[in-house]
Amino acid sequence: MKVMRSQGSLQMDVPGHCTLIYCKWQIPYTFEHSQFTSTFNFSSEFDSLTIITGTDVRRFSTITGKQLKRSWKRVERTDTTVLYQRTLPENYTLDKIASFSVKWMGADDCYCDETEPRVHQAVVDEWRELTSPAYPVPYCSDLECVDRIVAPTG
Repeated sequence: MKVMRSQGSLQMDVPGHCTLIYCKWQIPYTFEHSQFTSTFNFSSEFDSLTIITGTDVRRFSTITGKQLKRSWKRVERTDTTVLYQRTLPENYTLDKIASFSVKWMGADDCYCDETEPRVHQAVVDEWRELTSPAYPVPYCSDLECVDRIVAPTG
């Protein structure tokens, strides 16, 4: 088991010829609230990703071969365990790569005043790439913030 940082991500691409895999990571409880996002693309019923925080157990598996994404907030005040498993039967082969990623960050700053938009004023000759205000941090899963960008005309 590898102990991870309090904020970060892990990613894995698993070739089809790998028949037995058991990987376990631990994410320490550091923040009062944490935001998690899991993206996965499994092509067999033998791949699974399980994320456990106390009694909150989330098991992800799919056989569609399409990428799926799930986001949630950690609700219990304890460490989180990420577990990836694959156990292929004998003489079973996969021709596709399975992949997944898990990202996590503190969510204590996940708030906004949904009734009053934040205003961002653009300044002439100070041009920047247009991104979300919190970039590169993703928005929290259920937050609907309104931002207004004001730019000069011409």
